[in-house]
Amino acid sequence: APGAPTGVTAVRGDGQATITFTPPVSNGGSAITTYTVSSNIGGFTATGGSSPITITGLSNGTTYTFTVTASNAYGTSTQSATSNSIVPATVPD
Repeated sequence: APGAPTGVTAVRGDGQATITFTPPVSNGGSAITTYTVSSNIGGFTATGGSSPITITGLSNGTTYTFTVTASNAYGTSTQSATSNSIVPATVPD
């Protein structure tokens, strides 16, 4: 399986967050096909093929952090280190 993505950073938006990250150093011998972003609360997830990934459906005024995993033909990585915390709001940063 691939290594875990690194450098996970979140930027707030209106009911959403945009997550940027660095791909893992090792792809585990197979191209990475999907990255999955997960929120620490609420079970929100979003997937994509590269950074950045926007996760939607978040509640404005609630504090969130995020982790990212990488998946390929051999499996899924461990979770990345946790992102910075953000609070979605109607007025983005």
